[in-house]
This record gives sequence, C-alpha cells and structure tokens, in this order.
Amino acid sequence: MTVRQSCYSVPAKFIGAKVRVKLRANELLVFGGRKIVARHPRLTRRYTAHDILDHYLEILLVRPGAFAGASALAQARAEGTFTKTHEAFWAAAKAKCGDRDGTRPLIEVLLPHRELPAEPSSPG
Repeated sequence: MTVRQSCYSVPAKFIGAKVRVKLRANELLVFGGRKIVARHPRLTRRYTAHDILDHYLEILLVRPGAFAGASALAQARAEGTFTKTHEAFWAAAKAKCGDRDGTRPLIEVLLPHRELPAEPSSPG
C-alpha cells in the first residue's frame, strides 16, 4: 500500500481490502478493523518501500521459487530478522530437497512464528 508516496507491505489477506492507517512521527500502523495488522517504521523519503517478509509467506508458500529473490527477504536479512539460524535451516533443507522443495519447509516453519512470542518466556 502507498502512504505519502512511500510503500508499505500488508499481510497477504489484506491485499485489496480497506484498511485504516495511523501515521505517527516514527511509525505507521495499519488496522484491519480494530486490530493492528502491520507496524512499520515511518519512511521519510519519497518512493521508498518497507516490506515485512511475514506478509508474503502465504504467497511464497504457493510460489517457493520466488523466495530467494524476494525484496522482503533482502530487507529481513538487512534488519536481522532473517538470522543465521534461518539461513542454516534453509541451506540444510535445500541440500536435502533441492532449491524449490527445500524452501517450502522453511516457509512452513516461519508461518507459526506469527502466533509465538519473539522471545521465549521463562518457566514459572
């Protein structure tokens, strides 16, 4: 989606849907109903884009060959959200199953992360 001449990704299920946007000084929030469905750092330069890899996973699951060249993957690597652990898992899966078929298990592992906390909780 485009806001003030900058592009931001939204989860695949919101493509073409009406959403509400709240633009703050340092971030952009996208609401689907009352729920925040995307949170991006606010872009200050025109014609720039911020993609979140997670927003594309359902599409990439159907087209796993597009994963390696995805701009969202490049951004995730640059931001450190696609880690060396992800890279190692993907390399092992590709070595075992080939490029295309080895990418699908990686995406299937990434999808549940939406429901899991970023940091493991301590036992208590």
